[in-house]
Amino acid sequence: MFSSGGGVRLGRIGGVPIRIASSWFVIAAIITFLYAGPVSRYTGPGTAAYLGAFCFALLLALSVLAHEAAHAIAARRFGLTVEEIVVDLWGGHTSLGVPRSPLQAGVVSVVAPLSNIAIAGVMLLLRLAVEPTSLAGFLLDAVLVANLLVGVFNLLPGLPLDGGRVLEALVWAVTGDRDRGTEIAGWGGRAVVVVAAFGVLGVPLLRGNSPDLVSVVWIVILGAMLWRAAGEAVTVARARRRLRGLDLTSVVVGVLAVPASATVAQWRHSISRKLVTTKDQTEPVGIMVAPDGRPVAVVDARAAAAVPAAAAAHTPLSAAATRLAEGAVARRGTPVLAMAEQLSRAGGPGIVVADADASGAPVPVGWVSGVALARALRHRGRTSSA
Repeated sequence: MFSSGGGVRLGRIGGVPIRIASSWFVIAAIITFLYAGPVSRYTGPGTAAYLGAFCFALLLALSVLAHEAAHAIAARRFGLTVEEIVVDLWGGHTSLGVPRSPLQAGVVSVVAPLSNIAIAGVMLLLRLAVEPTSLAGFLLDAVLVANLLVGVFNLLPGLPLDGGRVLEALVWAVTGDRDRGTEIAGWGGRAVVVVAAFGVLGVPLLRGNSPDLVSVVWIVILGAMLWRAAGEAVTVARARRRLRGLDLTSVVVGVLAVPASATVAQWRHSISRKLVTTKDQTEPVGIMVAPDGRPVAVVDARAAAAVPAAAAAHTPLSAAATRLAEGAVARRGTPVLAMAEQLSRAGGPGIVVADADASGAPVPVGWVSGVALARALRHRGRTSSA
């Protein structure tokens, strides 16, 4: 019943787990408190009013669930991975794989706000069948308006809104450059915040009125979130574009594979033989490998050099090494952008570049440190802007 991610697990839609986050109960309590007054006009004051208001919170949660389920179903139809649907404090989100084409990105994004508009249409039809002055009529009206607002607002052309994803997909389709689409849609998101803030704050002031306090609070909170997310989209898009033009040879250094059971003395001997054989004064990065050849750790050259000569033969090299995180191995030929993303996910000091041997096991052939990649990226950014 309770989820390891926090909250309550409700079940599945099309095989996708659904979870109500703990934070949803906070917004549900706020909605119940705010709407108990209006609902009391139909039920009278007391428990019934709060129950009616809580019903409205549940209907809104179902609307959010429909929105996210539309994302999930469309993504699954395209063969994308969908991990989870979550309903939370700010609405909800769906964890899914990255679309592989503008069509996939556009469809997966647009179906969700359209589902809210469709729900508003259903509420309108149901509204015609109930007494206008009844509690059911009030709740249907409230759900209709909420879904219409959510649907229309989410279609606005700016990230992180669904309409921003659609704009991103359109630019991607026209230019063939997804990152350009992301950057344009990110600026669109900031434009949406400016326009929304002007509508809530500027228009009443121009008319000589004071802005509604509740609206001001919401626009400040929501606007700050949207502005930050839009800015992050612009930053990421620019970084990805710089990485795309980065030559991998400028950040890859040679490696020397050593057994995971090696001592510091054996490492020093291997290094000296390597330097003499190649007549190269650039010390390679040591990669410790398991018996099956799998890279498991990277040698810290400074730590290894600090071991006294008398203790080197008895000190395991692993004591002067950093274990590689899962996913810190990339095949040779991996695009720089994909390698940077893999390094970001894996964490740690860097990533091993590997070939495959006859059995398919990875054989270390290079090392990309996070520091070198960041330095090259900064240099690339300066030359790109010059």
